[in-house]
Amino acid sequence: MSTITSSSLLMANEYNNDNITTVKFLIHYQQQATVIYLPHNLTLETFYNNLCSICHLTLTDPPTFTVKWLDESLDAITMSSQRELNTAIRLYRKHGDKELHIHVFPSRPEQPGLLCPGEDPLIYRRGARRWKKLYLINGHRYQAKRFSTTAACTVCNDRLWGLGRQGYKCLDCRVLVHKRCVKHLRIVCGTTSAGSSPYHPKTMDSNGRHTSTSSITTNGQQFLSNKKPNETQQQQQQQQQQNGTTDKIGRHRPAGASVMNARDPMTKQKMSSICEPGPLKRAQGLTDLGRSPIDDPTGTNSHYIDASGDIQNSSSSSPSISLQDFELLKVIGRGSYAKVFLAEYRPRHLRNNLNNQQQPPRLYAMKVIKKSIVNDDEDIDWIQCEKNVFEKATNHPFLVGLHSCFQTPSRLFFVIEFVTGGDLMYHMQRQRKLPESNARFYAAEITIALHFLHEHGVIYRDLKLDNVLLDADGHIKLTDYGMCKEGLDFKRDERTSTFCGTPNYLAPEMLRNHDYNFSVDWWALGK
Repeated sequence: MSTITSSSLLMANEYNNDNITTVKFLIHYQQQATVIYLPHNLTLETFYNNLCSICHLTLTDPPTFTVKWLDESLDAITMSSQRELNTAIRLYRKHGDKELHIHVFPSRPEQPGLLCPGEDPLIYRRGARRWKKLYLINGHRYQAKRFSTTAACTVCNDRLWGLGRQGYKCLDCRVLVHKRCVKHLRIVCGTTSAGSSPYHPKTMDSNGRHTSTSSITTNGQQFLSNKKPNETQQQQQQQQQQNGTTDKIGRHRPAGASVMNARDPMTKQKMSSICEPGPLKRAQGLTDLGRSPIDDPTGTNSHYIDASGDIQNSSSSSPSISLQDFELLKVIGRGSYAKVFLAEYRPRHLRNNLNNQQQPPRLYAMKVIKKSIVNDDEDIDWIQCEKNVFEKATNHPFLVGLHSCFQTPSRLFFVIEFVTGGDLMYHMQRQRKLPESNARFYAAEITIALHFLHEHGVIYRDLKLDNVLLDADGHIKLTDYGMCKEGLDFKRDERTSTFCGTPNYLAPEMLRNHDYNFSVDWWALGK
C-alpha cells in the first residue's frame, strides 16, 4: 500500500465537505494518472508534499523533480513557485475546466527552457497515450472498474453492475463503491467502519471484507448471503488452507506463489473473453448500396468463435481458422500495442485444390496484439471495445469490418479488411485540394458511416484524413476504432467525458473538458 502523508489525507477528506472549494488535479507520472482533490488555497509546499507522496519522490531544496501544468492551449508550463501555482488554479477556475492537468518528471532539464530527460512533447496530446487512472480519495486508491451482477456498493448496497465502469474499487482494501457514493464513504483505507460513518454501520475485517450478512467474496465482489458471518469466514479460511493463500484478485494460488503476477488467471480469462463465442454482427439495411460484403471463405459468412478462440462456420465442417491459414507478406503498420501485417488468406484444407490456386489472392490486414503488454483492465476494455466495433461494422459499405479473430497463448489476432486505395491524407498531399464534387461524395459516405455508428451507440472520436481510406472502387471506408466509445444511447443524449482524439479535430466541448456526446464526430467532419 502506498504511503499517504497526513497532509494528503487531510486534503482528501476535505473533498467530502461541500462547503470547501476544491480543485481536481490529474497528476501524470510514469504511465499513471492519479486524481486528487485539494483546496484552492493550498501552498506550494503542501502541493509538493502531495506530489512526492503520490509519485514516491523525495522533497529536497531545491526540488530534484520538475512539475508542469497544461494551459487551455495544451502548452506545458513549469510550476516552480507559489505564484505559478496560484495562476494555474485561477485559470482552472476561470475557464471552468474539469480538471487541472499536472505532469511530473523525476529530473530537471539541463538548461532552462529545454525538455526534461525522457520528456516527449507528444504526451501532452491527451489522447495520444493511455494512462492508468487512479483516484486518491480519503486515503483510498480507487480505480474505475466493470463489475459483475453480484457486486454491490459499500455505501448504498445497490448493485454496481451496468454498462461501462459504474464504480470504484480500492486497490488496497478492495472496498467497492458507486461513483456517486464515493464522497459519502468516510472510512479511511485500512480501518474498520464501526462508528466511522452513518452510511456504513457494518464492520470489516483486516482484509477489507464485510462481516455482516452482505459478505465480500474472495474477488472483492459483494453478494447477499444467508449464512452467518462466522460460518462464511470459517469456510473461506478452510478453503484457503486447503488450496494455499489467496491473492488480491481472489484466485487461489499455491503456497509461495507470487502475488503480483501480471499474467494472473483473471487477466488471462479477460483476455480470452475477447475472442469468446459469438456470431459476427452484420450491418443491416445497407445491401441496396451495391457494395459486396467481406469475402467469406465458405460463402455463408456465418462465423462463430469457439472456446479456443478460433473462428468456426456454423453451416460447414471445414477446419477452424488459425494463423496457419495465412501467409504474412509484410508489415504495413506499427503502434504502441500492436503490429499490422499484410496477409494472404490461404486455407489449409484448400491449398492442394487446383481451382483454389488459380483464384486471385485474398488479402487482409492482420492486427497482432501481444498479450504480455496488455495487463490492466483499461487496456483489455479498449481491445474489447475495438473488437466489438469491428463486429458491428462487418459488411457495412463504408466501415472496415472484421473477417475473423483468433488467438494463441501469447497473441491476439484481428483479421480485417485490407483497403487498397490509401488514405485521404495521402491523396490530399498529392492533389493539394480535392475537387468539390469529390468532397461532397466523400462527406456523404462519411455521414452514412457515422450515422450507423451513432445508431449503434458508438462515438468514433478520431475522424481525420488518416483514418478515411479509399477502396478500389473509389468509395471511402473508416478505420481505426481504437478511440471509440460504445454503450451510449443515441436517443437519450447520454454523454461521456474522456479527453481523447487528434488536437486539430477536437470539438470545443472536449477542449473545455465538458461532457460530450455524438456531436464531436460532426464537428470533426466539418473541420
